[in-house]
Amino acid sequence: MTEREVLAAVEAGACDLESVRDATGANTGCGDCAHDIEDLIADRQEQGATPDACG
Repeated sequence: MTEREVLAAVEAGACDLESVRDATGANTGCGDCAHDIEDLIADRQEQGATPDACG
């Protein structure tokens, strides 16, 4: 799983770790990347690059 794939999922409407996991399969192995994914989600939300449904 790449950062680009995670960001694409976030921009398509994945608003939290669980929805990114469902959309991409990220964080289904060892789980070490959970914090990184949550940081990417927060960054995109701060930049306004997420759908309105994400809050």
